Amino acid sequence: MSLGRLLLSLTVALTLLLPLYPAARSPAYPSFLFPNTSFNHLARARDTGTLYVGAVNALFQLSPELALVEHVATGPANDSPECLPFRDPHDCPQARSTDNTNKLLLPNDHAGELVVCGQLFQGVCEKRALANVSKVLYRPEDPGDNQFVAANEPRVSTVGLVGQHAGRDLLFVGRGLTAKLSGGIPPFTIRQLEGPQAFSNEGMGKLVVGDFSDYNNTYAGAFASGDYVYFLFSRRGAKAQMEYRAYLSRSCVEDTNLYSYVELPLECRDAKGRVYNLARAVHLASGFPGEGATLFVVLAAGQGSTASPTAQTALCAYSLSEVNAAMEKTRRLCYTSAGKGPSGKEEAAIEYGVTSHCNLLPKESPEAYPCGDEHTPSPIASRVPVAAEALLTTIPRLTAVAAMGEAGHTIAFLGDGTGRLHKVRKGRSRSG
Repeated sequence: MSLGRLLLSLTVALTLLLPLYPAARSPAYPSFLFPNTSFNHLARARDTGTLYVGAVNALFQLSPELALVEHVATGPANDSPECLPFRDPHDCPQARSTDNTNKLLLPNDHAGELVVCGQLFQGVCEKRALANVSKVLYRPEDPGDNQFVAANEPRVSTVGLVGQHAGRDLLFVGRGLTAKLSGGIPPFTIRQLEGPQAFSNEGMGKLVVGDFSDYNNTYAGAFASGDYVYFLFSRRGAKAQMEYRAYLSRSCVEDTNLYSYVELPLECRDAKGRVYNLARAVHLASGFPGEGATLFVVLAAGQGSTASPTAQTALCAYSLSEVNAAMEKTRRLCYTSAGKGPSGKEEAAIEYGVTSHCNLLPKESPEAYPCGDEHTPSPIASRVPVAAEALLTTIPRLTAVAAMGEAGHTIAFLGDGTGRLHKVRKGRSRSG
């Protein structure tokens, strides 16, 4: 998705949250309202400009001018997070009428499909037609646990993106920790999108974690760039390292085994040294003279050693080329130097309780295996963060970001938890 489309998406998403103003107010923007409905996600078809809104118990298809084209009810339904998907109500006597929060809404443009995932029935997904969302193209009839995709709790995040490799459509998913039956699903998985077992992760890469609750990954965003997919999240180190940090992971699109998985801590501090450690949103923007692609990240200061954010938020920026260079350094140290830096201090390690270690492979191994292999160590985590000073800390409860370079200036659009849109340019803020 291009930067322009992302900016449009953010603007429309926030327009959906803003109240209507009197007709005398100018300029007048198109808007779409649906009473007593909570909107969760917005997506845009690349070729047609058609918009899709995933909501609690509903899915909407809108024209580019925000006119309603289709409306589909997706809930509520009788369900319980303690039950496997069932047909006979006697198989789940504890089932109750349950709202269906939209968890993923991803257009697969070349296939003409819209991937829609909700919290119901252990987070199963379906494919609908981009041209008409009332038409279901695929829905698992008897889903197994390898087809449980999204978090089955409304407040636990799920993020994802659609990619292609070797003619196959793939779904990359990051999801937080849930209780009950879905608690053992890995935090990061690759899933097939084609065939009779669509959404299955059988035989595909997954982030193997010794004890997910030790790390408690909470995902905030995902994007693709070049030959890689990236996921932004927060987690703690382990039981002995209770402080949460923001991380960015990277893996090769072509690597369906996750041999190439590497993650890097992102550090964001303000001028007074305050740390913003919980990832909230991310946007990759280009068009900055002499800088290349830049990663804009919204982070919040955490409440002590917890995953709960305070109202204090910040915007930090990271050069994607510097991030990739740091990841390559981390990979090289883990492949060829047992994770040790020049001073002998550990700078890279195998994470998540996996019974593997950084190695002493031949020096040419990173170039020979740019996306890893069976014999290369993984999953790799850097011990050295990429640091940045906050660009902005004056707007509380930030939840969304899009940015662009224009005429030598950086312009960022920021959304907050009260439904307001802020335009920030060269340190000056204007709210709307």
